[in-house]
Amino acid sequence: MEIDRFFTGEAAASLKITSRRPLTIPGRFTGGDSLRAVAGWLPGTLVSPAALGDMVSVADQFVVPAGVLIECPLGEAAATADMSLSFGRPDPAGDGVLLTSGSWRPGPAWDRLHRFVASWRDPAGSLWDEVRSLWLEFDLRKPPAIESVSFPSVFFGSSRGLRSRATILAGLDLLLDRDHTASSGAGSARGGHHANVTSGCLDALPPGADVLFVGLMAARQPEAVRLCIDAPAGQHVLRHFEQIAAAASPEPPTASMSDLLRHARHVVVQVEAGVEFSTRLGFELYMGRKRRGRADAWRPLLQRLVDEGAAREDRSAAALDWPGFAYDDHLGPRIVGRWINHIKLAYEAGALVEAKVYLQYGTAWNPQQSDTAGLVGW
Repeated sequence: MEIDRFFTGEAAASLKITSRRPLTIPGRFTGGDSLRAVAGWLPGTLVSPAALGDMVSVADQFVVPAGVLIECPLGEAAATADMSLSFGRPDPAGDGVLLTSGSWRPGPAWDRLHRFVASWRDPAGSLWDEVRSLWLEFDLRKPPAIESVSFPSVFFGSSRGLRSRATILAGLDLLLDRDHTASSGAGSARGGHHANVTSGCLDALPPGADVLFVGLMAARQPEAVRLCIDAPAGQHVLRHFEQIAAAASPEPPTASMSDLLRHARHVVVQVEAGVEFSTRLGFELYMGRKRRGRADAWRPLLQRLVDEGAAREDRSAAALDWPGFAYDDHLGPRIVGRWINHIKLAYEAGALVEAKVYLQYGTAWNPQQSDTAGLVGW
């Protein structure tokens, strides 16, 4: 199969993908190499060369991740971006290392992350059954400088959901070092507070609400816990949070929020433990795996956000230029697929305060297994 041109629109839709095996690359590559491979397709209106350089500098500190999310605000003029890296559960027989050799000097926060990973990959551990993915979210759009990037926010969970409260609290305990610093009291007090507010937040969720991911927002001071709640479109969980946000708005009720959410095939609601739901809510809007790579699927929602004043027209147009397919041989011959993973709407006191687009990419086709002998899989 030889493809030597850029695919978008109808050409992308007509491309027949015969294999969805993961990208296979030599083990010496880093997360930064994954970004370099798609650098030429990133719209400059969304991600400036300087912003891309910041992301690459961070990603170079890690082994190749299972996924990369590029987070771009739609309402700002500056072409800056944040970044998240995802990792699957390491093999119990491996070393479980996420950072590359010679990268940042370990500190207490990174030590806690390493302990989390060690517990996660232990078949007898409390995280083994339910936690499938780990996301590290880096805030790169604001100071400090890249050389002193702070510990990222850490999200753990699964698209299948975290069914056990014990699993959620055990993961937070590891990230907060609740047990390891109990002698000084600092970790125990911090962990105890977050356990209490997280349990209170779980109790306040509507019946049938499933927690997909739990995040420790370590970049914030004080640290905050965020829950990502599954809210299928048109079902009672989503209506519950819509009603809370609408009731909190000081403006007369409008159809704006409902109209925006109706564009999505699926919604995930973000809430923060210890914060009234009416104060701050996030809505992640998804189009589904079959439609996420089609610009026409996202165009009505992005245009509505432009009409609402939540997105700039040039940045929305740039986001629509991202989806497509292209040939790449940076990390071995393959077809790269690019898609919009989701759009996030942030509400405070019932008012829409920010809209962001999350760009993602991955290998849609690569050669037969016999052509990649000796290479290590993602």
